[in-house]
Formats: sequence, structure tokens, C-alpha cells
Amino acid sequence: MSPAVDGLNLISWTKDNRDFVEAKLLRDGALLFRGFGSLAPSELERFIEAISGEPLEYRERSSPRHPVEGRIYSSTDYPAHQGIFFHNENSYQHVWPMKIFFLCQTPAECGGETPIADTREVLRRLRSSTVEGFARKGCMYVRNFHEHLGLSWQTVFHVTTLEPSVRDGLRATMEEQDWPTNTYYGDGSPIEDEVLDEIRKAYGQASVSFAWRRGDLLLLDNMLTAHSRTPYVGQRSILVGMSEPHGYRGSALI
Repeated sequence: MSPAVDGLNLISWTKDNRDFVEAKLLRDGALLFRGFGSLAPSELERFIEAISGEPLEYRERSSPRHPVEGRIYSSTDYPAHQGIFFHNENSYQHVWPMKIFFLCQTPAECGGETPIADTREVLRRLRSSTVEGFARKGCMYVRNFHEHLGLSWQTVFHVTTLEPSVRDGLRATMEEQDWPTNTYYGDGSPIEDEVLDEIRKAYGQASVSFAWRRGDLLLLDNMLTAHSRTPYVGQRSILVGMSEPHGYRGSALI
């Protein structure tokens, strides 16, 4: 979405057109606001409030990031040469945000895109046997806390999505049950390598990417759209905010 006239105030426009934005987001899973000028962190908070109420505090932290202002945070502070695999924010928690917002303050000199993938499209690309396997067994995330691995970049994503050198290093130095994170079927049985390859391929085929521009604001439905990050060169500053807590039955919020 881009303004048709100069000087359009994005926050005010959003307040007046909230139903329209919500309908577009439900249909597409992601909206990119471009050409509205650069927003300050406090203005990002106001934009979030205009769309969906009070921004969320980043709790049960599992990745390195720092607060910028209020409840606006830096994007994950991983090494620039490392990519981040597709994921839905805080999906490992009992309560997670339904919306996530990204504001580009400084685009990288090269790379640093935030590829996104419609999870509905990912599901359509999986074999019925793969879907049925997870529907029957469920999925179990295992996370271990180690003195020297807490909040390091290895602690967030499944071991099979790590760079080969990192993955091989973990395998050489630690027993599998002690890895910072791993994923199994819900009954504790291992997920087959061919299934993991299939899932990664499906995400790649469903992905959409664009080059960040200063002032870009990306809004994602955190259930319908997964996001990732490509490696980059140079300085890069992407701010993040979240809203609308949602959870399983029996959790604090539903």
C-alpha cells in the first residue's frame, strides 16, 4: 500500500480504515506500507495501537534482541552472515502474537531481506502423508537451557536448519538430548530427514521476497505468514513490534 496523495498520515488513515486493512490482511497474510515517510519507534507503537491495541512486551525471550523504546524492539541480533529460517514468531509459546510489525530504519547495503511465506500455501505443497503424520502424532519442541548457550543465536531454531558447520559442531560436542533446541513428533519419535527436506522445500517454493527501503512498514498475520531473514552486508536496522496475544485452550489468553 502506498499513498495516493502527498502528506497522508499513515496512523490517522489506518484508524479510519481499520476494517479495510484487516480484510486485506486476512486475504493476503501480509501488507507492506511504502512511501509514507519514516516513522519513529514511538510512531510505530501508535500505528500498532491503531491496528490492534496495545503492543506486547517481548516475554519468554529466546533470541538476542534489545528494547529500543517502549515495547518496540530490535530485530534478532544474529551475525550478519547467518540467515534465519522461516518461522512464526513465538510459535513455541502457549501464548503468541497474532500480528507482528517490522519497520525498516536502515536497509542493508546488500541482502538482509525478510522473505515471507503463506503457511496456507506451504500446507498445500506438502504430501497428504506428511500432513496426516503431524495431525496424528503432533509436534514436540525441545529446548534446553545451558549456562553458555542461553540466548545465543543457536537457541532458537531447529538443528537441521542451522549452518552445516554449526550443526556438525553441536553433534560432535553434545548428545542429541542436550542440544539447545530440537523438534520431534509429538510422541517423541524423530522426524524423518525426507520429511524435513520436504518442509524446507515447501517453504522455499512458497516464499516471497523484496528489498527493504527506508521507512517500509511490513505487517504480518503471524498465523498465516511465516518470515525469515537472509544474510547481509553493512548496517541494518529493522524494528519489531507485536500485538494481539492468542493461545491454546487452557492458556492465559485465547
